[in-house]
Order: sequence, then structure tokens, then C-alpha cells
Amino acid sequence: HLWQKAMAPDVEVTRHLQGDGVNRQLFELIWRKDLLSQQSITLRIPDTIVFKYNCPSVWYFTSVDGTIKRKHKAKLDAEYILREFLKRPLACGIVAYYVQTSLDVDDAQRGLVETGLAPTTIEYLNEEQLRELLFNRQMNRGDGLLQKFLEPPDARNNMIRAQWSPKVCLIERRINRLNLNDTHYDMYERAVTFEGPDFHSEVTPVRGATLANKA
Repeated sequence: HLWQKAMAPDVEVTRHLQGDGVNRQLFELIWRKDLLSQQSITLRIPDTIVFKYNCPSVWYFTSVDGTIKRKHKAKLDAEYILREFLKRPLACGIVAYYVQTSLDVDDAQRGLVETGLAPTTIEYLNEEQLRELLFNRQMNRGDGLLQKFLEPPDARNNMIRAQWSPKVCLIERRINRLNLNDTHYDMYERAVTFEGPDFHSEVTPVRGATLANKA
């Protein structure tokens, strides 16, 4: 049954790859191909936990051989998640961030669930806030992705965004204007890039074709 399911095209997964917002199906697709192809996909991602129906559902991570794996269901426990995310703390104080596409009743009635036009938010979390998310917000955190925060190679947080279609690939990068470790400023001010107002970050060129070819 596993072989048959793997060989058949997963229409449901690929259909949900279209549009904007939180896209947990992308991680599932990468993981499935990684398990079933002769040449595994090598990709470095932060520890990523999918929350569905207010509960942790799947935990993806990069293994030592550079491929995407999933942790055992038994490890989707709040205590274990907290312990793992608090390993090797960063000077900036940011432990993780929670990404979700927010929908209310009016949004659903306007069809924004299907079109992907609902707003996506990123909430940066320190240790105390991560504890709050895991232990005290079970009923109102909503579906989303919890990702461990990785320190950028330089002093400022940055993000690369790729807009891809079969005919064109547009890549741009935004770099936050503040030093990530300058705790005189709020975490959001130090970390925000594409998801915030433009005055918090600046656009920088992405030169060469390497990233575009990989996208």
C-alpha cells in the first residue's frame, strides 16, 4: 500500500502548493520525495513542527546526512519540544517563531481559505513566550508552523523570497536594519523582514543564477 500511494501522483498535496500563506504541504512533499527517490533531496531547514487542530502534528528536521526526516510521534510532546528548542540558546534571545495564516468567519465566507488571500503572521518567541505557546495557548494558537530560529551568518536578520512559475523565477532579499543582538529593541523590530513595514528592512540584490536555478 505504501508503494502504491507513493507512486501515484498526490493531487491533494500538489494542489495546496499553489497560493500564499502557511504551506505545510510543501514540507510533506519534500519529505516524501526524500524517502522514495534514489537520489535524496539535501536541504537544510530549521526544526519545523506543524500544528493542526491546535496540536503538534508532524516534526520535520534536517538529519546529519542533509536529508529531511520526521521525528517519531512520541516526541510531539510539549515538554520535549521545549527542551529541544532551548538547546544552544542565542544571544539575541529569540528561540523560535510561529507562522500562521489567520482566518475568521468572514474570511471563510469570502473564500479566502481557498484563494490563499488571508493574512499571514509571524510571531517571534523568546523562552517565556514559547512556554506560553506550548502550555497555555492550546485552544487559541490556531494551525500553523513552529520553527526554531537560526542565527543568520551576519549581525542582521535577513530573508530571501522566491516567486516561482514554470516560466520565471523572481528572487529578492530583505535585510533588517537593526543588529539582531541589540536587545534595546523589541524582538519583532530586530527580526522582521518581508512580513513587516518596509522601514524595518532594506532590499539588497541577489546576484548570480545559483539560487534561481535551485528554486
